Amino acid sequence: PILFNFLADHAAARDAVHSKVSVEMLQQLQVVPLKSAAEDKAVFLRRPDLGRELSAESVQIVQSSFKKGAQVQIVVGDGLSSTAINTNLPSLLPALISALTRENISLGTTAFVENSRVIAGDEIGKLVNAEVVLMLVGERPGLKSAESMGCYALYLKQKSITEANRSM
Repeated sequence: PILFNFLADHAAARDAVHSKVSVEMLQQLQVVPLKSAAEDKAVFLRRPDLGRELSAESVQIVQSSFKKGAQVQIVVGDGLSSTAINTNLPSLLPALISALTRENISLGTTAFVENSRVIAGDEIGKLVNAEVVLMLVGERPGLKSAESMGCYALYLKQKSITEANRSM
């Protein structure tokens, strides 16, 4: 039984990395789909730097159609666990938007970035001149934790941005 449990957990972790975020769920939540510069999951896993940048087409979408100057820009990224996004986003995102709206905090256009790392949210926030970026991302799965999602907050109105400025 121990070996079977290990194999099942390992399979769930691999599936979390290689699965896709539900397009239907994103549509229902009114989240705009974008892509990173990593054209597929294989490139994303080999080249983390490309997951930190938006594709040229996605940059154009953000520049031409996203709300500018909001206090908070919400960005969702699959990161290393699409399973985490599929599991958690349908309940978390509406509650988050509701809570921020109740506090009269202006929100940007909510985005999803496929094959993304945390820093991809920074680029969107800068492009739309947001004050804060909230990046919801699927975290690296481990045994028994394929559904782990993180939230990173970054205040963009500072002179220099380092990883030390990012709150989780």
